[in-house]
Amino acid sequence: GSINLNATRIAISGEIAGGGALFANGSAGPVAIALANMGDFISVSATGDITGTYNTPNSIRLTSDANISASANATGFESSSSGTPIAASVYVDAGGDVVLTNNSATGMFGVRAGGSASVNGANVGEDVLVLAGTTATLANITAGDDLTVTAPGGITANGLATTGTGPDDRTLSYGPFSPSGPSFFQANSSPPDLSNITLTASAGTI
Repeated sequence: GSINLNATRIAISGEIAGGGALFANGSAGPVAIALANMGDFISVSATGDITGTYNTPNSIRLTSDANISASANATGFESSSSGTPIAASVYVDAGGDVVLTNNSATGMFGVRAGGSASVNGANVGEDVLVLAGTTATLANITAGDDLTVTAPGGITANGLATTGTGPDDRTLSYGPFSPSGPSFFQANSSPPDLSNITLTASAGTI
C-alpha cells in the first residue's frame, strides 16, 4: 500500500519500499530518505533540504524551499482519466540549489532552482527543461524531444543530445495556470517543431 510520512523533519537511513505511493512532508525541516522504491507516485516536500534516491514506474515530484540533492527515476507509465497511459515524469522544484545525479524519466523531466542547477546523467523520453536562478552545469543528458536550459549566470554543458524519438506534440513549461496562481510544471499540447536544444544564459557564457 501507500506510505505517508508527515513530520517537522524526516530522516530515514535505510530503504522504503512498497507497491503504492509515497507522500513525505517535512513541515519545518529537511527530508532525507536514503532509498525509496515505490510502485506508484512519489511526492516529497520540505521546508528544508531534500536528499535521497527515489525510484518508481510512476511520476516523481520533489519540492523544497531550500536545496535538493537527489537521484530520481520515473521509469514507466501512470494511469489517466481518459484510459490512455501517460509517460511518467520527474519534476524538481527548489528555492535554493539543485543537484541531480543518475536520473531517468519515460516522459518529461523538469528542474527549477532558485539558485544553481546541476544535472549529471539523465535519460528522458520527452522534454528536458532546466531553469536555474544563477548557473547551470549539465552532463550526459539525452532527451527524446526538446532540451531547454535557462541560466542567466552561465551554462556549462557536456554530452547533451536529443534523439527525436520522443513524442513531439507536447511542450514542458513552468508558470502559473492563472495570473494569480502558483507556478508549477505543465505539459501542454503544442504543434510539432522537431527535436531542439536551446541554451540561454542572458548575463553569462555557454
